[in-house]
Formats: sequence, C-alpha cells, structure tokens
Amino acid sequence: VGVLEPELIMPHLILTNSLKNTNYSVQDFNKSNRVISVSLSQQSAPEIKITLDGNSPKIQCKIKLHAHLVSSGSDINFYKEENKKRLVNELNTSIKNDISTYLDKTIREYKSDIIGFGRIAKMNFLTWKEFEKYDWLTNYKNSTYELEVETDLNIAQILSHKVPNTEE
Repeated sequence: VGVLEPELIMPHLILTNSLKNTNYSVQDFNKSNRVISVSLSQQSAPEIKITLDGNSPKIQCKIKLHAHLVSSGSDINFYKEENKKRLVNELNTSIKNDISTYLDKTIREYKSDIIGFGRIAKMNFLTWKEFEKYDWLTNYKNSTYELEVETDLNIAQILSHKVPNTEE
C-alpha cells in the first residue's frame, strides 16, 4: 500500500477513466510570470493497446480530454485560431509530460501496475496459463509506452480574461 504524490494523481485519474473535472494551468506562452487556467474533463475512456515484444510490453494510450478556458491574465487573444491552436498544443504537451512522469515512476521506480494494464495485456494470450507463464509483473518493468493526447478547447465563455487591445 502506498500513496501517490499529488502531481501524480491527475495522470492516474486520466488513465483509469476516473477524471471528472479539475483545474489545470499552463504557463502563458508570452509571459512566463503568468498562467492560463482551464477546467479539464475527460471526454471518453483512454484507448489503451498493449503489444508484446518478447519481455518488453509496449503500451499505447490515446487520451481525449475537454478543456474550457476559465481564466487568463494574458493579453493573448484566444479568439484568433493560431493562438487557440498554440494553447491546445501547450495543454497537450504539458498533460503528456505529466502522464509520462507518472508512467516512468510507476513502471521504473514503483515496479507496480497500479493502472491494471495486465488486464489488457492478457488479451494477447489464448489461455490463463500462458499469461501466467509470461509473468506480467516481472516483464512490466521493461515496458515502453507511446502517448497521444488530444484536447478539445472551448473558449466561448472565458470567465476571467484580460481583453487585449484589438486595434491594429
């Protein structure tokens, strides 16, 4: 029995399809002393596939999230498509990094399959005996992973935002 560090809880919730709603912030890409905050929720269960290459399981996760821009002290005009795309990119990269940190820690340091990837991996075997012979928990520590994060961003009703000067 153990306790996850606070920064590992959100990735755990995402991978177990348990994230209801949380606030999430990324650094303003124009001013490093400011943050952009979103309300983040899970659109659907993550698509997880596991393939076995000898003693090295390969975990592939596709994650779809929904973000609603809540507040920003930024002077970025998020109604411009290129700024919205950049924010989505920042969110995807930051969330992907958080999940990578989580997976690295649980696979390499904890050596524990707390997500239950083994339930998915066992579909690669015809019998339970074959799965037991593979020794999932021993081979799990050799896992590699690929992550894909897609965030759908809604900026329609920003609750708090510094309105940029629109005169050019």
